[in-house]
Amino acid sequence: MGYRSEVVMIFSKDALDGLCERHRDMYTWLHSVTTERKENYDGEGATLFHIESIKWYDCTFPEVKFFSDLFTGYETSPEKYSIDIDDYRFVRIGDNFDDSEEWGYLCSDDVYVVRKMSISK
Repeated sequence: MGYRSEVVMIFSKDALDGLCERHRDMYTWLHSVTTERKENYDGEGATLFHIESIKWYDCTFPEVKFFSDLFTGYETSPEKYSIDIDDYRFVRIGDNFDDSEEWGYLCSDDVYVVRKMSISK
C-alpha cells in the first residue's frame, strides 16, 4: 500500500478558473482523486478538495509534482506555476506524526494541522 497522506486543497474562484483554463489535465486529475469536494466553501466562490488517502510523492507522480510546484512556485517560470498566496490553501498530513505541510493563506483559519495529546482515563 505504501506511505499515504491526507490532503486538502482550496482554490479561490479565480485560481480554480485559471487552473481549469491553463491546465485542464491537472484539473481533471484533481477531480478524479478527490474524496470530498465543497463548492463555495468560503461563501465567496472558493472550492475545497479533500483527498483522504494518496501517495503524495512529487518525485514519482507528475500530477503531484505539478501541484507542489504550483504552490511553491518556480522563480524561473512564474507564469506557469505561481499562484497568489492568498488564492489557495494546501494542507498535507503524512503517516508520520511530524510529517505535515501547509501552504497558502486562503481559509487558513478553517483548515490547519492540529496536534494534541489525549488522555482517556
